[in-house]
Amino acid sequence: MNISERGMFINTGMRLPADSVVKLLILLKDRHIDVPVKVRWGEEIKGHYDHMGVEVVAPSREYLQMVESMKNSDSPG
Repeated sequence: MNISERGMFINTGMRLPADSVVKLLILLKDRHIDVPVKVRWGEEIKGHYDHMGVEVVAPSREYLQMVESMKNSDSPG
């Protein structure tokens, strides 16, 4: 839903406890990126706790390149 070099706001379909450390699998067209994250907070929306803010733990070069390319594709012009 929202992504940066240091973290993400994601909708997972499930809630994980705060401070959990997990590996997210980001699927791309031709590959995937494993991203270790720490759950920082969960948010209740319409009675469900499946929205979370996560902090990226030691972002890889591949992850940072993906975020940068997403920023560039959102730029006007």
